[in-house]
Amino acid sequence: MKKKAKIQLLKAISYKTPLITKYQGTLELEEKNFDPKYMDPLNCTAHHLYIIDDSEIKEGDWYYWPATKTVQRLKLTELERELGKSLSKDCKKIIATTDPELRVECDGCKGKGVGEDGRCCTKGCGGFTVKRLPQIPQSFIESYCNNPIEKVLVEYEEYAVGNYGISLGGEPDIDIRLKVNSHNEITVHPIKDSWTRDEVETLIRKYQDDHGAMGGASTFVSNWIEENL
Repeated sequence: MKKKAKIQLLKAISYKTPLITKYQGTLELEEKNFDPKYMDPLNCTAHHLYIIDDSEIKEGDWYYWPATKTVQRLKLTELERELGKSLSKDCKKIIATTDPELRVECDGCKGKGVGEDGRCCTKGCGGFTVKRLPQIPQSFIESYCNNPIEKVLVEYEEYAVGNYGISLGGEPDIDIRLKVNSHNEITVHPIKDSWTRDEVETLIRKYQDDHGAMGGASTFVSNWIEENL
């Protein structure tokens, strides 16, 4: 499944690549060996991309605060937890970025370095206690430099939560999570805002097939397409 998200381009604090440089309004991807001392500070700036959405921001998550145009990590003191401190509603969770400095505790070992069975954790960090936030594919970064956009679709996947249902002979509980590949990269798509007649007809026909429209219903669909598209 796909969910909508927004893109935020912010000036880089860390100059680790991949970076996006902006020179006289033109964006360019810097893949490696970027040295800021050769950058013209009057005409050139370095940036990182952040993909943000309205997901719940939990402790340890990174988020973007529009009021200050800053990236921060939610870390509460014990007193703040007791008081139920909450973030501004404007804050948005960062789900992926080009900034390699943004790291989180591993989902598998929770920063302990070992999994539930006492062995070296391989669930999320491959043996390390921290891991990078999901990264943005280079192909998308290059596309963004050529045609900056504000909104995208990000792919999620379903996964089983626990085995309670299975142990009783039933189905497991299902949740969704961000889909990442073996390189810790998300799958991201631009949001389509216009369609050709053929594309619309294909979507209608697919809906018709998925819902078993037959006989008179199928004829009605064909007539509607002919009259309205």
